[in-house]
Amino acid sequence: MNVAAKKTSTQDYFDVTLEDAKPFKASVTGLRSSISPNRGRTWVVEATEKDSDEKRLRVFLIVFSQTLSNGSHPVGEDKQGFVTIELVDYTDPQDLTSQLAESGNIDFQLDVAGSHFSGDFNAKIEKKEVKTVSTVADGKFDTLLTSTNR
Repeated sequence: MNVAAKKTSTQDYFDVTLEDAKPFKASVTGLRSSISPNRGRTWVVEATEKDSDEKRLRVFLIVFSQTLSNGSHPVGEDKQGFVTIELVDYTDPQDLTSQLAESGNIDFQLDVAGSHFSGDFNAKIEKKEVKTVSTVADGKFDTLLTSTNR
């Protein structure tokens, strides 16, 4: 199952305030199905920020089991009952960075049939490469989804 949508309405948003970086505003959000060894079938929400030339800058990935119900869930480990949040930064092609949420909480509503994802999260995110560097991320989203399967 796949679903994706370009942001055209002020009511359609996926915004994240980052403690140590400029705010994140998605241009496009998508939904794809995947498989995880620890969680089985998963949903992957991909929120992509682009510049005026449509170049991808940063991407938030939110991954959770397809059996996880709408509501509030812990953020962190790649295992059943948890939601994984990752920020990938493409702004410097010579130095791509990936940051993974180590703790926090997310509250979401996913309507696959209606291609809609809404909610919010608060997470402590650390750089995968430098575990001693972390930042707080507060996200709010109410967005249409498009297909991102590749």
